[in-house]
Amino acid sequence: MRLFTICSILAVTLFQLRTIGLSACVLLRLGITLWRDGQYLLKFAWAELLTCQYRQLALEHDRISVRARINAPLNRDPPDPLPLPAAMTPPVSLPDTQQLRRSAEVSHPEIHRSKAKGAAASSQVALAEKAFLPDFNANVGYVGTLDPADKRLQIGVSINVPPIYAVN
Repeated sequence: MRLFTICSILAVTLFQLRTIGLSACVLLRLGITLWRDGQYLLKFAWAELLTCQYRQLALEHDRISVRARINAPLNRDPPDPLPLPAAMTPPVSLPDTQQLRRSAEVSHPEIHRSKAKGAAASSQVALAEKAFLPDFNANVGYVGTLDPADKRLQIGVSINVPPIYAVN
């Protein structure tokens, strides 16, 4: 299409130059120049056509190769047409999160194990935090002696202060 347009423009230009009254020699020189350019354009168009045909051949090869790769897992011959896609089933509503959580815990005991490990780790952290706090104990009681009538009231208070380590 492009070559036809350029050639038609060249022919119209030559006709207009002839109507102006240019000499035959000038028209001949101009025509030879335009013919050479036209040959160049013709060669360019031919190369473009060959490129398009090569691309079409490569695409056809890719189409055949892809069809063969799709048919191979389906145990079909490579040139067989591709099967139509299966009809899509409507989406199923999902169960609520509690039911999913219960079914996951039943079918995967490692979930329960990881929860137990998390609880153990949090209790260890609580014990470690408690070790850094002072302990207060208050005791009230009777101290008995050999004489049962002689009972003494005993009140005790103890404070356990954890050691504070210097951090450099």
